[in-house]
Amino acid sequence: MNFSAFQFLKPRPSPCPMVRIGGDADGAYLVPDDLCNVESCFSPGVYQYKNFEDDLFASYGISSHLCDYSANLEELQTPLIEGAQTFQKLWLDLDGLPNSITLDKWVASLEPGNYDCMLQMDIEGAEYRTLFTASAATIKRFRIMVIELHALHPALFSSSLISLFLKLVAILWVVLGKQMLCAFNRRLQSGRTSYLIYNF
Repeated sequence: MNFSAFQFLKPRPSPCPMVRIGGDADGAYLVPDDLCNVESCFSPGVYQYKNFEDDLFASYGISSHLCDYSANLEELQTPLIEGAQTFQKLWLDLDGLPNSITLDKWVASLEPGNYDCMLQMDIEGAEYRTLFTASAATIKRFRIMVIELHALHPALFSSSLISLFLKLVAILWVVLGKQMLCAFNRRLQSGRTSYLIYNF
């Protein structure tokens, strides 16, 4: 294992308590209880379920922007909350790819101010190139980032992954709640785990 890459994922104690958002099923996450004045959540990778986004609005009044080219609006498990949730049938990916939008363009088009947002991302491996090409200005908009990292174990040997984590940890604080740390230990061998990257 390449500890030069792995060291950037070493969690630190959260500076505030963790809260669970999204219920008890898949798609729920532990998040730092520092959501005051977070205006919106960007949530790429929806498929048919948006329990996290629904709970985020019901419990904290935070609106969400969703995108997923594989999802259809009429097939979502719960309807969009009018005035609080938007949906675009697009992949979050690199500029110029078919049916795609970049993180920079997505954020700028929907939340052009400078107030705090959060990012909850599960895009099946596209997270690495999406974050790598995102500007530092966009990354800094996210007080909280919840990211599913896919194929992590072989990627630890990649110099580009080291560069990505160097970019992120210059801005963000890496934390894991106790339950998510257990998930990390169980799922590392399968090459997939969940991380919460928190801006401190």
